[in-house]
Parts: sequence; structure tokens; C-alpha cells
Amino acid sequence: MPRVSINLIVYNGEKYLPFALSSIANQTFRDFSVLIIDNHSHDESIAFIEQFLEDPSHKELSSVTTLIKNRKNDGFAPAHNHAIHWSRSDYVFMMNQDVILGDRYLEELTNFLDARKDAAAASGMIFRWDLTTNCKTDSIDTLGLVLTNSHKVVEWRDYEDIKEPREVFGVSGALPMYRRSALEVVKTPMFQESSKLYGENRQATVYEYFDTDFFIYKEDVDLAYRLRLLGWSAYLVPGAIAWHDRTAAAKMGTIPNRRKKSSFVNFYSYRNHLYFLIKNLQFPIFIRHAHRIIPYELAKFFYVLFFEPRTLRALPDFAKNLRKMLKKRLFIKKQSGKDGWKNIEKWLR
Repeated sequence: MPRVSINLIVYNGEKYLPFALSSIANQTFRDFSVLIIDNHSHDESIAFIEQFLEDPSHKELSSVTTLIKNRKNDGFAPAHNHAIHWSRSDYVFMMNQDVILGDRYLEELTNFLDARKDAAAASGMIFRWDLTTNCKTDSIDTLGLVLTNSHKVVEWRDYEDIKEPREVFGVSGALPMYRRSALEVVKTPMFQESSKLYGENRQATVYEYFDTDFFIYKEDVDLAYRLRLLGWSAYLVPGAIAWHDRTAAAKMGTIPNRRKKSSFVNFYSYRNHLYFLIKNLQFPIFIRHAHRIIPYELAKFFYVLFFEPRTLRALPDFAKNLRKMLKKRLFIKKQSGKDGWKNIEKWLR
């Protein structure tokens, strides 16, 4: 059984795949399997993957790689849940298509998690990559997740001369490695007849790691929060270096950033933030920080109301799934116990 399963979700990623796949092939750490799930791409992604793996120079990578071709776009969260269910390894490495791994990325994270049994997740220093010029920059894309008093979660991008691993609230979904045993502890029931998604008996309880209802965006934030509630830690490992091509500018403010994003992104981002709060925000935290949380949520609502009315479509969707989110909330509260919120309190900034 390989120590690491690399789960790569692809959707119309043809332009990125030469770089992503080559960086996997060049890893110094070799004890891994690769599961590529194509989410019904409409470009030449599948053809490129098959051609890449058929190349004799990639024979070693081909021998440990499985390609799954979905008939529809399952989204980020469901596809990764499938990959976790279908793989067996000590660690799960979740990889975006729009990245380049440094040669020692897997080795550094695996060695760190081997040494720190309390750590559920680790990620490296991820810099910006400009695909159009194929330029690897020294601008930080993410060092991890920061949780604010208002429960807005942002990427940590304040570069420092970091030499040693540093604990962070959580890791970004771009290039995280998770301890499988931690994922098994934090998983939650789907609370719906969705067992057929995993080819199981429909009467069986089906568990998920990322929240399938999120579909895409902020599922990494939700998972990071749940891991913290249960007392797990997460780390930045500076020896692991990678590059990520992200469309939104790093130093833009909240409003300019939202204006630059598509209505698709803003819809899922807003709706999933509400899911995240209903599921995870525990009463003691809310009481202590209501003076920050309420004004932030009201400001966001009125901004959407007047400047992003299309995003209001998220509210009926949220209402439709509210009962299910409350069921998940009760399960998470039972998991974390009466003092789980204290694991969050110390990270609020």
C-alpha cells in the first residue's frame, strides 16, 4: 500500500496539465499512487493525460496512476470525497490542476507528518505562478488560513523569513496533505440518500470528508474548522515549495476582489459561507464575538443586495438546505463536545 495517495481533480485543465503532471513525475518522494478524476472536461484534458502516461519516459508514473472519467462535473468536494473513499494510504494529498510542485514537496510534508502525530494537515509555501508567461514569482499565494473575529477566513500572505514549520489555523485547499486517520475522525454523515454516489447500499450511512453540499469553494475552510474543533492541528512546512496560478489578485481589497470574480464564484462563495456558519459557529464563540460577526454579515448582505443582486439566489438555496445543515451542526457539536469551541477561540484575530 502506498504511503501517499495523490488525488488530482481535473476540469478543463489542458493548459495546466503539462506542468502539474511533470511536477508529480519529478518528486523525490516516490511511495505514492495517483488518482486523477476528470470532471467531464470539454477540452482535451483526457487526451493529454492519456498521451502523457503513454509516453515511455513516464512509465513509472503511469504504473501507479488511475484515470477516472466522470460523466458530469461532480465539483471539487464530491470528487475529492470519491478519491478518499477509493484510496488507501497513510496520507492524502489533494492537488489542484493549476499548480507546479517543487521537487521535494511531497517528501517535506510526509517527513513532517511522520514526526508530528498531532498534525492533521500540512501544506507548503505556495507562491504565485503566472501561466501566461510561465513565470514562477516570489509573490506569496498562500501560507495557510487565518480566522478573523468576524469569522471571515482569509489566506495568510504576509511573508516573513520562515525557516521552521509553523502552526496555522488551517491549510488552503490548493495543495494540502491530510492525515487519513484525522479525516476518518472528522467525517460527517451526508444526511441524505446519496449512497449511490459511492456505489453502496442506499440504506447504509455514508460519510463525507469535504461537505458535498458545498460543491466548490470554501470546503477547505469548513474542513479546517472542523478539524480544529476536534483538537487537531495544522502546519505550514516552509521546506515544501510550490506555485499556484490564481485568477484573483493577491492584494486586492474585498470589494474589488468580489467585482473581479464571476457570478458563479460569488454565488457559491456567499452560500457556502452561510453553510459554514450554520454548521460550525458554536454559541460561546458567537456570544463573545457577536459585535464583530453581526456587522460583518450585515455589511456583506447589504453589499450583495445593492451591488450583487444575482448573488441573492444563494438565499433560497441556503433555506432549502437549512434543515440538513442543522443536522450536521448537531453531529459536529456532539463530535467536538462542550469545550470544542475553546480550540477555535485562541485562533480568532
